[in-house]
Amino acid sequence: MFHGTMRYSRRSYPEHAMISDEQYVALSEFRFRLSQFLHFSETTARELGVSTAQYQLMLHIRAAGADGFATIGELAKRLSTTHQAAVALVQRCQARDLVTKRRSTDDERRVEVRLTPAARKLLQKLAERHIAALHGIHDVIRISHLTDLTKLGDATGTRRKSAQSRR
Repeated sequence: MFHGTMRYSRRSYPEHAMISDEQYVALSEFRFRLSQFLHFSETTARELGVSTAQYQLMLHIRAAGADGFATIGELAKRLSTTHQAAVALVQRCQARDLVTKRRSTDDERRVEVRLTPAARKLLQKLAERHIAALHGIHDVIRISHLTDLTKLGDATGTRRKSAQSRR
């Protein structure tokens, strides 16, 4: 189904690391472009008659894999929300004929959520527009500029010491 989840950790970055001007610029540009993309996504979803949350739900169901469904628990995790909020969103989507749900035949505790044909068509349009928008910013989102630890030196200030010795 879904691939690994990103984990964020303060420990993955050396404490008191020297951050380069280039990294500050890259981080600023990344945040700016991310904000623009999210605004674009909200506007596009609204233009096609769904909320951003409904679009994300459909996207996550479609991305869930060959089975063609996602469980409520998986959706809650992917949407970074509670189980109850995911249930409410699924109910709103079901009322709009975007999804169907049924109990799993393997495990009665699980609810499988599937896209309707109408939702698949709508999602195709949304995804096409989002992919086109991503093509316009792919060169900006170069995470290596933000996370290249070789430019930082270690937490003890190696980079700082070498800069001082050149003076």
